[in-house]
Amino acid sequence: VDGDDIAKYRASLKKLGIVFHVEGTALPAAPDWNTEGHPVAPVTPEDIAALVSRASRFIIF
Repeated sequence: VDGDDIAKYRASLKKLGIVFHVEGTALPAAPDWNTEGHPVAPVTPEDIAALVSRASRFIIF
């Protein structure tokens, strides 16, 4: 998915309360990477595997 595509839908996803689950070591250290303040949940690879095993729909970037 292109970054511009993500930008188009991010406000709607935030309004719906959709949290981005991001592998913890992939989170940038600089605070300006999430200027819109979208909710983010840092997760481990094991957390991702558990989430995938119980979810019925995915949006993966």
